[in-house]
Amino acid sequence: MQLTPFGKALRKLRIDRSLLLADMAEELEVSAAFLSGIETGKKSIPGNLITKLVSIYRLSDEEINSLQDAADASARTITLRPTSTEQSRFMTALARRFNELDENEFARLRESIEKVKR
Repeated sequence: MQLTPFGKALRKLRIDRSLLLADMAEELEVSAAFLSGIETGKKSIPGNLITKLVSIYRLSDEEINSLQDAADASARTITLRPTSTEQSRFMTALARRFNELDENEFARLRESIEKVKR
């Protein structure tokens, strides 16, 4: 069984708090099978899961950032909601060409986006 980065982070959080899978699932109001599926990457991460984890377990900023980074690394799909026609055209053009970017183009694009992120 191969855990996703988010699955590893979630399992660590659960073990650090001495919780069984069933206990955490009950607190999150999901089934143990569903939670197991999230850990193993067989199920997608619900959009509200990190918010629930933060609320229930009073996570530190470091734990929140770690979980969010792991969720980002584990995402199988990404949903974008453009707010303008210009954004929609840009996102569509990027999506069409994304897999064709060479290493230099990808690095420049990533660097540009990282500047905005700060």
